[in-house]
Amino acid sequence: MPPKASKGTLLTVAEAAEVADVAESTIRRWVSKGKIEAVEGDEGMQVSTDELMRVGALKKTPKNAARPQADDKPETPPPPKKTDPEVMRQDLLKAQRERDEATRARDELKELFHTTLRALPPGDELDKVRRAERDARKELTAALEEKARLEVENERLAGQNKALHRELQRLRDSVADAARPWWKKIMG
Repeated sequence: MPPKASKGTLLTVAEAAEVADVAESTIRRWVSKGKIEAVEGDEGMQVSTDELMRVGALKKTPKNAARPQADDKPETPPPPKKTDPEVMRQDLLKAQRERDEATRARDELKELFHTTLRALPPGDELDKVRRAERDARKELTAALEEKARLEVENERLAGQNKALHRELQRLRDSVADAARPWWKKIMG
């Protein structure tokens, strides 16, 4: 293990394994192969969160993120906001434009809602329309069922009609054969 210490929160092997979502043996293997650096601390081998982030293994936020390393420098506060009057005026104008756009969008949605609401019939008329639609669906379903039944009946009658035509032709042939003289029947 290299003696060099990394910046960031120091974690034990168990904690590092938990936040990296891997086994403790994997953390030890990474250290032994030099993939990540570790230091010997009061609690044994310790790995920095920066090292885990460097190799893309930091999956969770460590529970003890408030345990800084001794040579960590305190974070520098963010730079103060610009107080230039021109910048402030531009920010104000931008905020006013955004507010006006939001107000226009709200008014358009209100108008659309009220237009849609006016287009709907009153409640009792709406119920009448729904009942009429339901009745029309029932009638359509009944008509389609009747059409299907009639088509089946039509096919059955068409088959019977063909059979009757064949029987009629057979009877005609039989009558014509019976009307022939006996000697023509024998002679062919």
